[in-house]
Amino acid sequence: MTYTRRRVLAAGSLAGLVSVAGCLEEFDADAGATSDDPNGNGDGNGNDDADGNESDDSDGDDPTDGTDRGETGEPDDEALPDGIDGYWVYSYDGGGTDETDAAVFSDAAEAERALEDEDLPDDERSDVEAFVDETAFETDRLVWIHTVGSNACYDLELDPLELDDADELRVSAAAVDASSEDEACAEMLTPLNVLVRVRFEDEIPSEGSITVTDGNGDEHGFAYASESESVSEDGSDSE
Repeated sequence: MTYTRRRVLAAGSLAGLVSVAGCLEEFDADAGATSDDPNGNGDGNGNDDADGNESDDSDGDDPTDGTDRGETGEPDDEALPDGIDGYWVYSYDGGGTDETDAAVFSDAAEAERALEDEDLPDDERSDVEAFVDETAFETDRLVWIHTVGSNACYDLELDPLELDDADELRVSAAAVDASSEDEACAEMLTPLNVLVRVRFEDEIPSEGSITVTDGNGDEHGFAYASESESVSEDGSDSE
């Protein structure tokens, strides 16, 4: 099962449905009140109030309103390998270069230093920083992946995480054209990023690998090891 941005968006959509349902109940109550008013025609204050309430609710605290970029989510338990307690995804565009890159962060300061040079809007940067702040590095590791799509319709799709027999973390992601057959996409290089917060059940692996397929279909392999968990490209993109 692959967790795309659109799938991550769906993870939070139930909250939006609950909000909408509440608005509909208020609308029905108000409409009933105005229908009893002999001076009303059903288009008066009752509907105006309902419209106002619906707008206020739908623009509230639901983090999935408005875009499928930058949403967070958690996969189904059945998709988790033994040793991984859960993982959360934050996807965003912009920043970085036209080179594919990856990193594994073991503390907040390390992540903040690495990400502070990304060219991001203030609101996007705030969301990225919040995602880092919410990471408990005593049990978590933060994986960052960057690549480039060849048009504006590309998404960075994350495959289910793996923890092999040697307790090494395996992460794979690919830039894919998410457009429909009749959808026109602007021809432009599109920077794609994903942050993955991985929570482990017991010991945190000190070794692992990250495989990234860019917008041209070229595969890049990165390996990390040791306590510092520095990441180096292993040359698989030349194959």
